[in-house]
Amino acid sequence: MNLLNFLIIATLGLSTLKTAYTPVSIAAREYQIKAAFVYNFTQGFITWPSSRFTDDKEPFHICILGEDPFDGLLDSTVQGKTAKEGKYATGERSLVIDRIDNINTISSCHLLFIVKSQQDSLTQIHQLAKRYSILTVSDMEGFTENQGGMIEIFTLEKNLKVAVNICVLEQAKLKATADLLKLSKITRECPD
Repeated sequence: MNLLNFLIIATLGLSTLKTAYTPVSIAAREYQIKAAFVYNFTQGFITWPSSRFTDDKEPFHICILGEDPFDGLLDSTVQGKTAKEGKYATGERSLVIDRIDNINTISSCHLLFIVKSQQDSLTQIHQLAKRYSILTVSDMEGFTENQGGMIEIFTLEKNLKVAVNICVLEQAKLKATADLLKLSKITRECPD
């Protein structure tokens, strides 16, 4: 996925929704766009340390912690697609979606989408994410600013945007590309 495609998804946002849509279809459309964001984070915009993978064939695990808000939309978004390792990498990994409900099982995840119901467990989740170089993503308000998260997907003026906490990414030995950072609200809040 190149920068132009990512920009198109980033600017589509919720402004494409017409008033004739029902609240249910608006929520589904919002999570369809969020699924595209999550998928795009696997397309070379984030670099994981090579030690995070056991071999060249290990699949890339996208995990959803808590009740799945995507309702199958993330599965259909990544179906038949692969993850790319770094902006200029030629290697690709198959994508696997895992739904988990126990934070003690997140060590196999490479990207972890955290739902709001898990908010009380964020401290422990973030400790594990740093230890295992897991990219944490959420749509919880303030996730990157005061909750120790790495990437937050949020709504601004009816468009979905991304916030990135560089400090927390670095603590987990993850790197965001300049292309992603250009599109993002940058936070450098380091949790104690």
